[in-house]
Amino acid sequence: MTKVVTVVCVCMAKFLFLLLFACCSAPLLAQATVYPADQPITLTGTLRFAHTYGPPGYGLMEATKGRDMKIRYWALELPTAVTVPCRPSSPEMADIECGSTKRVRLFLAGGDEKAGVESKARVMIGHKVTVTGRLHRRTMMSEITPVFMEVMELASTR
Repeated sequence: MTKVVTVVCVCMAKFLFLLLFACCSAPLLAQATVYPADQPITLTGTLRFAHTYGPPGYGLMEATKGRDMKIRYWALELPTAVTVPCRPSSPEMADIECGSTKRVRLFLAGGDEKAGVESKARVMIGHKVTVTGRLHRRTMMSEITPVFMEVMELASTR
């Protein structure tokens, strides 16, 4: 009888360990993918025009929302959150300064190339695309999303 109880206890302990492991590891799977900053990478997501508040208060305070500009920007909506390496100024600021995002602001090519890239992008709005570029951490509110990308190449995945 003692051996049966011992076997049952061992089996229950293994089951509880597996259950605990499964519950505790689920949040780990949901965390953001960390990509290197300033190196070309390729992401796949849905190309969108996103709308938000701009200066002076970027919609952060109800008192200034009426005066804040409404802006539209190119964005890539991703199935999983991304981030780049970051060292917060303090532990309390980690989420604000080093947060991840599923929406990455896209800065399309500048200069003479910009018109061509934008016209190419306009026909892909709402579609799945692959975007190659360099990810950067937001350093100013005008960059909007916690992580943004300087686009080097944009292609449809149809």
